[in-house]
Amino acid sequence: MTPRIICKAGPSVHDLKPVAVNGAPIKIKAAGFEGRISVRLSNFHGTAPGGGEAPSKPKTEYTTPTDTMSISFCGRFTEESLNADDVLWGNQWEQPIRDYLPYGTAAALKIAPLIDPALTHDIYADRPWALSPLLATMQHIQAEETDPSATIPDYTPGPVNEDISILFENEANATKLHGKPDQRRKWMANAEHRKLVKLNKKHLLTCDFSNGFIDFANLSLKLPGGLKFSLEKYWDGQPVTFVCRKRESIDHVYFVIMFELEGDKRAQPNHEDVEKKEEQPTSDEVVEAVDELGID
Repeated sequence: MTPRIICKAGPSVHDLKPVAVNGAPIKIKAAGFEGRISVRLSNFHGTAPGGGEAPSKPKTEYTTPTDTMSISFCGRFTEESLNADDVLWGNQWEQPIRDYLPYGTAAALKIAPLIDPALTHDIYADRPWALSPLLATMQHIQAEETDPSATIPDYTPGPVNEDISILFENEANATKLHGKPDQRRKWMANAEHRKLVKLNKKHLLTCDFSNGFIDFANLSLKLPGGLKFSLEKYWDGQPVTFVCRKRESIDHVYFVIMFELEGDKRAQPNHEDVEKKEEQPTSDEVVEAVDELGID
């Protein structure tokens, strides 16, 4: 049976509303953030917020044609004295996931910093997390200077033209990184660089978190080199949550996007019933995996 997914979003995990996947963005206003958030998924199967079947594919193009998913937003951070090191993006879970991690997780964790050098994580914690600075991990970002008192404009998700020039006081950095998302992510991997980039109410950001690794037709992950495995097999029944939050506190959240399987009632297992397996890859295996991903 084709997996059916429910998507919700809001200012916290305790205040969520249904998202129209492949439809109109949802408006969110929270302490420190206001904006519009869009979720677009290819081969999506789910119910629209008003009832009936949701569109199975986006109405607009992805920034990268091979992408299969996009979580994007247009909005502003309204707190004072923020910089790019303060705002994080990634996954948080409310309950442990260590008993559900697939064989080979150790290898993936060794490779992860090569893909996202700013990533930090503790996926074995009682309240697991894997987070990166927002401006260091988003695939595409556009920043504009606007009237901070103006309402957030209507937002139609689509290709994002990389340009964060207005965030830089140093013109050389602005010129060097203009239109170069890969270079921007590398530059932002340095904490001292991030602290030079100020975020305030006049900055309207359009950010796109997207990739082509997930096949929503059968809920599987496809990686370079022909590796493919079922995500549903390792989905433990609790929601998968993407969160934008402040570094200083796990509970200082700007907004949340949550995914869960429709009708999923699976219970948490007893720890004694689960055989824990960890694969410790050799250095050659890690290098081979990195080569397949095309990482320099």
